[in-house]
Amino acid sequence: MLAALVDKAFVGRSGQRILRWALTTVALGPGILGLVFFAGPKAKLVGALVFALGLLGLAGAMIRVGLAAKNGLGRWLLFVSGGSVAVGMILVAVWAVGEYPLQAFVNIRQMAQFHGVLNALGFVVCGLLGWRVVGLGVSGEQSSE
Repeated sequence: MLAALVDKAFVGRSGQRILRWALTTVALGPGILGLVFFAGPKAKLVGALVFALGLLGLAGAMIRVGLAAKNGLGRWLLFVSGGSVAVGMILVAVWAVGEYPLQAFVNIRQMAQFHGVLNALGFVVCGLLGWRVVGLGVSGEQSSE
């Protein structure tokens, strides 16, 4: 849902082609990541890093929308959302790099504590509230609500 909102906000803007790649990665990433877990450590590393890059693209786009927002609360909610998923994806990248040589830099318990909370509360809750407060329509213009 958040990826679709970002996509609508970027219609006709520069960088839309790169953003579409990132959003496609976000949409297909969980399924692909689930499959590559069975393909071995190299495939798992590549899959996790590609998915993380896609989500970092989404995070950057949300922050860019936040910069353009006129509503201060909506702006900050989108900043928190984008920042939360960025930090969460950095944790994923650190975990994935550590998993490849089987030298965990971040263990699964730490991932559950930090990554899960960042995604659930920071990214999703703040993101959905931010989009609601900003009230962007299909054209990317702020609505009069």
